Amino acid sequence: MEEQGKILYTVILTNYNSGKYIFQALDSIFCQDYPSIELIITDDASIDFDLDTIKKYVEKNKKKNIKSIKFVVNKRNSGTVKILNKALKKASGEYIL
Repeated sequence: MEEQGKILYTVILTNYNSGKYIFQALDSIFCQDYPSIELIITDDASIDFDLDTIKKYVEKNKKKNIKSIKFVVNKRNSGTVKILNKALKKASGEYIL
C-alpha cells in the first residue's frame, strides 16, 4: 500500500457549451483536499469557452494540491469520445476521474 498523497489522481473536466457552469465545476475540484491532483480541462469547440479567462481563474483559485494543469481544446467539435481520448493521452495520474 502506497503512502497517501504519493499517488497522483488525474481529474478530467469536460466542457462543451457549458461556460456558465465551468467555474462551479472548477471550484468543486479546488475544494478537494487530496494532496496530489492533476487537472485536465477539455473543451470541444464551445462557443462560450474563453481559454484566457479560464487560465486566469485557475491560477488565482487553485490550491497547492493541484500539481499540474493541462488543457485540451479543440477548434472543431469532434465529440465526447475523441476529446476524452486526447485527454487520457495527456493524463499522468495512476487513477483517472
